[in-house]
Amino acid sequence: MASAAGITFGIGILLAVPYYFLRLSYIANYIVGVTFGPQASVWAPSRSVQQNLLFYLTGLYGGQSIGAWLYAGVLLFACVLVVAWRTNDRTLLRKSILAAVMVLVAYVLVTAPALKGPHGFPFAAIFLVAMALACVVLTQSLGRLLGASFCVGLVIFSAWQFKWDYQVAYPGTVVTPQFAESRWEIVHQALKILGPEAAGKTVLQSTPQRYFNPTLLAFEYLARGLVPPVGQHAQVLNDSNLVRQQIAAAEFILAVTPDAKEVHRHLPSSSPDFRARIIALTEASGLFAPPVRISDPVQGGGVLVYTRLKAPSVGTK
Repeated sequence: MASAAGITFGIGILLAVPYYFLRLSYIANYIVGVTFGPQASVWAPSRSVQQNLLFYLTGLYGGQSIGAWLYAGVLLFACVLVVAWRTNDRTLLRKSILAAVMVLVAYVLVTAPALKGPHGFPFAAIFLVAMALACVVLTQSLGRLLGASFCVGLVIFSAWQFKWDYQVAYPGTVVTPQFAESRWEIVHQALKILGPEAAGKTVLQSTPQRYFNPTLLAFEYLARGLVPPVGQHAQVLNDSNLVRQQIAAAEFILAVTPDAKEVHRHLPSSSPDFRARIIALTEASGLFAPPVRISDPVQGGGVLVYTRLKAPSVGTK
């Protein structure tokens, strides 16, 4: 088993080394930027000890990734220890302790840094895998009837826990096929405005939205066999001069209106004041044509798409 684990680990390293070798400079600059640079206020803000300790347990990302399974997992682990003790199964006890240590190490590794975000989800993944293994042990120890009842209970608990990611971010929203279609309609309208010849052009969004952002636009361009534009966002730019520079360098501005609700609320750029400032700076620049509005028929608000004015041809008056 140890040799198989070593081989698996070695293959993983061999597959990862080329990527990190080619992207080492970018990764290093990203880490420095989000930890100590202008993005630190977004991704590494000052938090209390309690907020840091609970961030991946019951905090923002803990609630999204683990939820009530946190308490169920602790209970399941205790039950496995009871089974190991009652059956005098030292092997099971040793494996259970090793699994708990692995979960604890993963938790410490993602909790210790001030930088917090989705990259901490591996802890949740390891926790849930360990919990699944505990469920297997308990099911086997309960016998056929009780084991089947236990499995039914797990399914019911899972169904009770399940929520669409969008509903976690925006409580009270009912996710229907019509709602999903409205998200795609916004993307399709934006692509129609940007046009198929957007390769290499810069698209600046004032604040990213969950289902409307440069990444999703790039995906749709690629899905259509087109080269996507270069996506940027102003969420980490707290300096007006930096914002003006970004606006001056962009071919398109996706300005989320101040009354739009579908925003990432933990970002400074999500505030209505920031979004209004981006619109004011864009219009004051004189570089863009009047915007085309894409309205959100479900959540309200919308996006103003500004297209850069074409420079006058040489020789024209």
